[in-house]
Amino acid sequence: LHGVTMVDPLTALQEIAVGLTLDELVIAVDSLVADRFGTAWRIPMTEVRERAAKARGRGASRLRDAVALARERVWSPQETQMHLLLMRCGRPVTAMNHEVVDPTTGIAYYADLAYPDRRIAIEYDGGDHLTSPDRVKHDHHKSAVLTAEGWTVIRVHAEDLHEPTDFFLRLDAAWGAEAA
Repeated sequence: LHGVTMVDPLTALQEIAVGLTLDELVIAVDSLVADRFGTAWRIPMTEVRERAAKARGRGASRLRDAVALARERVWSPQETQMHLLLMRCGRPVTAMNHEVVDPTTGIAYYADLAYPDRRIAIEYDGGDHLTSPDRVKHDHHKSAVLTAEGWTVIRVHAEDLHEPTDFFLRLDAAWGAEAA
């Protein structure tokens, strides 16, 4: 491009894989396969898996490790971090950005991480979720719709990624309440 040799994003990730943590690499792969809010050059997960399986050389093994943990429909780095936290703590796999439609308005909302069969939604709230009036309003409506449809909404923040005890207590309570 304009005299500069360019490589595709997956090749670039392999080349820098050894300089990233596994979580950073998974975040990057999730972004490549995201169907929304991801890279401008989306690569389907099937292609990513095929290419990672064939990759050779420096970073190939690490890229394969990240691809094995990557998920489609992950729309933020924090969602990746929550997914990895749940997985590493032996929790069941969540649905990512699970669609719930408000039956009154027809507006679709997306639960960041969800256990649809148990109607448990995990919502990651970054800084803009607390400071942007539009974001706060949207989150309020989303929570109201989810709750009205029988969902338990668990809101998490950055602190929960670093000290997840309270989050897991809330998740266990929701899991137990659903079973009762």
